[in-house]
Amino acid sequence: MKSMITAFTILTVLSSCSSSKKYTDINAIGSQNTSYVFTLSRSSDDVRIVKKGPSVSATRDPSNREVFENSINQIAKDNNIKIEFSNAAINFHDDQVQVKSEIISAKWIFTATSATMLTEMKYTVNDKNYLITGMFKNWSGGEKAKILFKSITDANYKMLEQLAKNNNTIQ
Repeated sequence: MKSMITAFTILTVLSSCSSSKKYTDINAIGSQNTSYVFTLSRSSDDVRIVKKGPSVSATRDPSNREVFENSINQIAKDNNIKIEFSNAAINFHDDQVQVKSEIISAKWIFTATSATMLTEMKYTVNDKNYLITGMFKNWSGGEKAKILFKSITDANYKMLEQLAKNNNTIQ
């Protein structure tokens, strides 16, 4: 009985582990008076999560728009930077940079020991395109919306790193 409890505890700990990322100091872009407005293309609404490998869940895909908006809002909350999500085209001011975003694909890859969500994103800033893949890996599946959120958040952070690398603006 004791060995069964120990085995259950080990499995629980392993299944709750997941990847975590360290991002460069994106707060450097917050020191400017510039704000970044993320928009999401309408075509992103139609992208479905493609599952590869053995999995048991058969749940409905989440709203990509809602997940993306939640990701931007969470990043804004967690960091000292001026970013926001806009659902509609707005008149941008001189102190705002539009970051056009598009979800190209979302793949959830299952193996015997892990599940990895890969979200391919295309960002456009000042007519320059950036193809970035967000990734979240854990030891088990999980809820589609939560896993997609973490993968999209990873891609959004990587885009913000690009902004920070380019002296707070992308030419």
